[in-house]
Amino acid sequence: MEPGAHNSVALARGRAAVACACVATGFALARAWEGPAWHWWALASGSLVLATFTRGRACMVLLSLALAGLSGGWFTARVLTIPDRDVSRLLAGSPPGALLTVEGLVVSGVRERHAPASPLAIPARAATSWTFELRTSRAMTDAGPTPVRGALRVSVTGGDPGVRPGDTVRLTGRFLPIAPPDNPGEAPSHLLARQDGVSGRLQLSDPSLITPIAADSVAARARANLTRVLGLLRARAAEVVRLASGGDPEDRALLAALLLGEYEPDASTLRAAWARQGLAHLLSISGFHLAVMAWLLLATIRFTGDWGRIEPLLVSVIVLAYWLLVPASAPLSRSAAMVLALLLAEALGRRYDRVTLLLWIAIVLLAWRPMDLWSLGFQLSVGLTGVLLWLGEAFNERLWGRRLRGTVRRSTLASAVAARLRQAVSASLLCWCVSLPAIMYHVGIVSPLGILATLLITPLITLVLWLAYASLAAGVIFTPAASLASSVIAWLLRAADRCVSGLDALPLSSLDTPPVSGWWTLAATLTLVILARYGATPRGPRGVRPLPRLALAAVLAGAWLVFQWARLPGPARGVDLRIDTLAVGDGTCHLLRSGGQAMLWDAGPMGTGGLRPHVVRAARALGAHHVPTLVLSHPDSDHFAGLVEAVDGLDVKLVLLADRFLVDARERPRGGAARSLSFLAERGVKVRVLTAGDTWRFGAASVTILSPASGAPWPGDNDHSLVALLATRRAKLLLTGDIADHAIASLEHLAPSLEGVDILELPHHGSVRAPAADWARRLSPRVVIQSAGPARARDSAPAWRTLRERAVWLSTGERGACWAELRSDGTVRAGSPGPAPL
Repeated sequence: MEPGAHNSVALARGRAAVACACVATGFALARAWEGPAWHWWALASGSLVLATFTRGRACMVLLSLALAGLSGGWFTARVLTIPDRDVSRLLAGSPPGALLTVEGLVVSGVRERHAPASPLAIPARAATSWTFELRTSRAMTDAGPTPVRGALRVSVTGGDPGVRPGDTVRLTGRFLPIAPPDNPGEAPSHLLARQDGVSGRLQLSDPSLITPIAADSVAARARANLTRVLGLLRARAAEVVRLASGGDPEDRALLAALLLGEYEPDASTLRAAWARQGLAHLLSISGFHLAVMAWLLLATIRFTGDWGRIEPLLVSVIVLAYWLLVPASAPLSRSAAMVLALLLAEALGRRYDRVTLLLWIAIVLLAWRPMDLWSLGFQLSVGLTGVLLWLGEAFNERLWGRRLRGTVRRSTLASAVAARLRQAVSASLLCWCVSLPAIMYHVGIVSPLGILATLLITPLITLVLWLAYASLAAGVIFTPAASLASSVIAWLLRAADRCVSGLDALPLSSLDTPPVSGWWTLAATLTLVILARYGATPRGPRGVRPLPRLALAAVLAGAWLVFQWARLPGPARGVDLRIDTLAVGDGTCHLLRSGGQAMLWDAGPMGTGGLRPHVVRAARALGAHHVPTLVLSHPDSDHFAGLVEAVDGLDVKLVLLADRFLVDARERPRGGAARSLSFLAERGVKVRVLTAGDTWRFGAASVTILSPASGAPWPGDNDHSLVALLATRRAKLLLTGDIADHAIASLEHLAPSLEGVDILELPHHGSVRAPAADWARRLSPRVVIQSAGPARARDSAPAWRTLRERAVWLSTGERGACWAELRSDGTVRAGSPGPAPL
């Protein structure tokens, strides 16, 4: 490349990179501020006006500021603002569960879902529901039919609703808005739903609440017919996957993930193993899948002759058809848009720089789906693609040596395979290094064998995709043809799964890392990219020797990481004891921290979703990735059903429990308590029984068990809950579990020493019982924590009115996760990320 051309490419890349950074900054500031959109429009307009009177760098700064303002305004309007005719506005101010009757178009197939069952519970018939998506058009109100917009995620119990894509229906159910996250570490589901045009959920208790109706306009009938055709094609694709996989459930789940981007509920173990080995991108339709498809299509087309510019256009048409055929998902839409844009650029026949084009594509994708800026999938798809286009060839030469230009070497099959293998190794190493900080931030898992796993599994998956795409194309036309290659596909799938399982079983094949901050992630990623670009060159741009400075940057990033990890998991300076109560419905899960130690008090009910359970995600988000001690207050499932997830995800080494656990295990050998003890024995976790009078040090606090006494004759499990007093030098926290009348009566003799307790956990989730209410009022706590679901919190509020007026009231059913701190100076601080201020 000539110097002039090189400079123009560098300038083009610089402009695109600055524009991308401005868009990202505008989105981030808008999400953090959540102000009105017109403020951003005013900032953009004022910057543009000022830019017309300036030149040079000042003009560039003002234009960048204008772009950031436009981005902030767009993010506010697109994600933070509810549209005027949105169906959720009809029920604004109504309590969750209000009745709603709407009409609309069914736009997705019906999926049968089973409620997850805890492995510690007695096997029982799981609750079943049927779900589909409805695109609303009208709502029935007191004033008559009202035009509305927005999608609803409909859930039906009591039987299969019997609807298909393209059906126009009227249905009545209970409307539930998409609520903000209740716990730290959870995805912002309300913002993601708003981005996708989803207004909320509608729960129906019976299929009879669904009535078919006729579309009332030509446009509505056209939309219904198009949706029906797409639904039939997608159903045919699902049948093709079943036939192509040979009918085996595990093979079908793996092929459905590879080909259609759909995840079977029973495939969570498979997904976790692949994710731990750094192969999660293979189980969601990504740029890799569409690149394999495009390569296969181009090879097939070129086999028939040279078609010139028509080739990328033909491939684009087929990729677009595949995009419509497969159920819509963010990874597929993002990858398809990137591939189509690159193919279009090739078809135009003009010279272009791929890195520059990729940056502009990224801006368009962010304008379409702004929340993808915080998505690991988007960051890796765009970031790693850009790094490979920018640094891939140079990094390969730096790793293996540069071939002298002008020399002629005899090419053989072995040399060609060796060259491809070297390219694969260098690309895998580059991607592994550059993506490491982002993966540590989002997932908290490092895969030391990720490069080896990629080299072993990618060829197998490529062969599977070739055969599966051919089977899909043939099966859509003639369904039985999909089974022709089923035996080969099944063998390749099993070989890939065995390789992943074998690697996952090796020691240190995946490592859990402590949480890292977003700023460290950004700084470390930039350092690694610059190291990959200039790390081994004698001189960087403008003749500057970069190696000493890069070494210093790497050392500073490492020191920053060590400093972050050294502060975990203790509370902030000046805090003797901190309690974080997670929102787990009508269950209990407290995270206690003091003096660099962490302890989980109850594990809550079973949680699902994502690679890590919600209790583990919340603990990591709070800075406690390692919690060696778990206390189980009593053998009720809403307090211990999450035991498996907590032990495996938080590296629990010691479990402290009440004697009632052992009694329950003896009386019910197949019950939850017995299963829990067996599980702990299998994991090698130590178990110790606590009774009244036991005490130990916990950081800057002392823990004393007040109840139950050994051999207490109370009949119910709740009264046998562990009651613990955690005392610092100047303040006290009382944990009560689910104690009821008998246990409360036994604690009466301790009333003088407990009066004036600073923080009180409300007994039995705030259940209204006269002895509990009287006892709690006499204790006169400054802060009350109620771990309860929204319904119980709402129903019990009137009975606790007197105490609510005296104390700071933290209810997880009202505010989500809550926290309180006993500080070294004797003061108490409490708060919640929920919508209501304290």
